[in-house]
Amino acid sequence: STGDRRGCTSSVEQRLAMAPTQQLILNVGGDRFATTLATILQAEECMLTAMCKRQWHDGNELFIDRDGTHFRKILNWFRMGTVAVPEERSAVEELLAEADFYGIQGLSQLLRETLNRSCPEKAKADMEWVQVLQAVEVLETEGKFSQAVMANTVKEFVGRRSESLLLCFKAHQGQPELAGMLEQTCKERLCEFSFTSSPLKTP
Repeated sequence: STGDRRGCTSSVEQRLAMAPTQQLILNVGGDRFATTLATILQAEECMLTAMCKRQWHDGNELFIDRDGTHFRKILNWFRMGTVAVPEERSAVEELLAEADFYGIQGLSQLLRETLNRSCPEKAKADMEWVQVLQAVEVLETEGKFSQAVMANTVKEFVGRRSESLLLCFKAHQGQPELAGMLEQTCKERLCEFSFTSSPLKTP
């Protein structure tokens, strides 16, 4: 009943208020980390804070089925609101995956900005290909390709990041002949890729 839920909520709030500085043990994939309930609850609302509010009881240990490699940095973010970002890109990407899992938006944003700064050319290239794909999808919706299969062929070249296709797109972007030029480039450059089956079919 509604009364029961209110009573339960009140009980949880009282329990949390009475023990903010008590030790909290988090077992992350077999690695045990000690902190306090106050440290977790002072941070931004996320999956981890919600889990601790819901599952913590005096003296119990909470288990999280994740790799504990980067959890120390996760805790430091809760403690200080900042973290020493790893130097290796792969480690930053791994830490970002953990931040995303726990729903820690502030940390996720910091790590994404770090990745973009460390490799601005890659970020720029990724955005270019997103723009190409969006343009191809618009052309497909408008029926600009000679055959339906050609739209899929062009998308295949986009997915494989054909430099020839990118140059063609830049040369004819916004022009009426864009779809036809993309088709022509794909036909001329089929040798660049090996398809399991021919993406082009003769009607």
